[in-house]
Amino acid sequence: MRISRLFFQQKTLKVAKKLLGKYLIRKHKGRLLIGKIVETEAYIGPKDKASHAYSKKEQPMKEKVKIIEENWGKIKNYVENKDIFIKRILYGNKKNKTPEYNTNKMPEYKSNTFDHHSGNTFGHHSGNKVDPHLRNFIIYYNKVTKRNLAEYLRGGHIYIYLIYGNYYQLNITTYKEGYPECVLIRSLEPILNLKNPKGPGRLCEELKLDSSFWGEDLVTSERIWIEDEKLDREPVRFLNKNKFNATQHKYIITRTTRIGIDYAEECKFLKWRFYIKGNKWVSRK
Repeated sequence: MRISRLFFQQKTLKVAKKLLGKYLIRKHKGRLLIGKIVETEAYIGPKDKASHAYSKKEQPMKEKVKIIEENWGKIKNYVENKDIFIKRILYGNKKNKTPEYNTNKMPEYKSNTFDHHSGNTFGHHSGNKVDPHLRNFIIYYNKVTKRNLAEYLRGGHIYIYLIYGNYYQLNITTYKEGYPECVLIRSLEPILNLKNPKGPGRLCEELKLDSSFWGEDLVTSERIWIEDEKLDREPVRFLNKNKFNATQHKYIITRTTRIGIDYAEECKFLKWRFYIKGNKWVSRK
């Protein structure tokens, strides 16, 4: 069964964990390419310094407006409420004070407090007990670019981009419209017509993904979508030929730090990477 909008609009960390074990399905030239999601990473802007939406200083309003106007034609069909979408990008974070972490204590931090928007750390708003390692409150500003504008879409859209000029990275937007939050799909277990989708670059290559998928809606798309253990008729027909049992299993989920974000200062210690324990297709244990 195809995953609905409500699933993707849950809190970002919850989506990152719940995506494990789901099936990513790509229809390409009449063939189905199917992989089971076994590794994910959460990115929660603008507070997360590893997020493309994080900025150390306030982005000029004119620059934000220009980016939205120049790219509106590409994104307008995916926006549910234009006024809310634009307002949150332009003004949504100006008064959003968030706690700064004591970097000397960060390795001991267990991410027990949560943000009221995402259900994630940074949580003086949530009503949970504030971690003793938190100190002064500072303001983090959001940033919007031609590339990351899709990240502000409501949950269930694709945010894809090229890194090092060679490799694409597949991200799925989460939470509400106007909040730059997403989950990176790091690795797949090959199920059908895939050889080695281990790692974010390889899986995009094997799934034949490129910039044309930027902003695509996984809820309505006819060429890429995600299903749970109750696969729809068409995937089941292909899988039965391969004697595949699509029964959902209970997995032990490992939670650890993300990969390749040493630039993110204290945020590099956040345990926002999730993978299925013992699965050989995980990119890094």
